[in-house]
Amino acid sequence: MALLLGLPWLMASGCEGTATSRRGDRGINTTVSHQEQTLWSPTLFWSGIRFRFELIPGQENLKPQFLHDGPRDILRIGDRQITLVRTRFKVGETFYNWPEDSVIWIYRVANRQRPFFRRQGSLQLTWIGDGKNPVVEEQQGDGTIVWTLADARVTRDPQGTVLYQGRGPDLRKSGPWNLLLDSRGERVQDSR
Repeated sequence: MALLLGLPWLMASGCEGTATSRRGDRGINTTVSHQEQTLWSPTLFWSGIRFRFELIPGQENLKPQFLHDGPRDILRIGDRQITLVRTRFKVGETFYNWPEDSVIWIYRVANRQRPFFRRQGSLQLTWIGDGKNPVVEEQQGDGTIVWTLADARVTRDPQGTVLYQGRGPDLRKSGPWNLLLDSRGERVQDSR
């Protein structure tokens, strides 16, 4: 019985993230020492796609709002929303066309005080954020993960190869990669 009562909490909880304080090449405080539990909304199925929203403490009981505004449909939880315009989704300033087997994770807006940090396999990805756009993570059915961070996209295929697309030339790497992006999504530091 106790296992059944704890199941909803486990489904809404994400993984813990830890980061150490460092400075990048441009003197930007790239990560903040923290140990926090990431909370997620239940999976919401809307317009053929599954969505999860990062919640801040105190928002665990927020209910999704499904709104209609002229030619747009809107899904909102707290201060984050997805807009469906005809057949394309819009999150922040970016439009998307996701395949139906994807799960889309909408993170809180990243900023210098609370940057986005993710470790996936041998990739360590940090974006200091721009204070206005949330990180969007697309988990595709084949195991590919795509992160959209301002003007940059970082794609990790199921074999662990990572492709950076953003300001400057595209860059593809396999193996350990510590990828740090500035507020515009430009590479500040990448080391093996």
